[in-house]
Amino acid sequence: MFDKFHIDGIRVDGVTSILHLNFGLDHQPYKNEHGGDEDLWGIQFLKELNLAIFERYPFAIMAAEESSSWPMVTHPVDKGGLGFNYKWKMGWMNDTLDYVELDHFLEKGV
Repeated sequence: MFDKFHIDGIRVDGVTSILHLNFGLDHQPYKNEHGGDEDLWGIQFLKELNLAIFERYPFAIMAAEESSSWPMVTHPVDKGGLGFNYKWKMGWMNDTLDYVELDHFLEKGV
């Protein structure tokens, strides 16, 4: 894929909702086999995705759009992490977009 489309990496959107069974729900109706709300299948998918990408493209950029305090998002899978090499925090992006949308010429009276 990286070779065919000449891309440097992938930003995986919605990682927080992949990690939690109940993300965005007002109550917590779903539990995993250990009684927690972590989505064990989702976690395994993200780890396997990163392992597969880095095996074929070791210099790839894999960015997780993850807004919670999930630990070790950018740690290697063999060290207990999810295997991403970057974490994209939504607050930063939203602040940046708000700034870019400002009309700087009008603010300076130009």
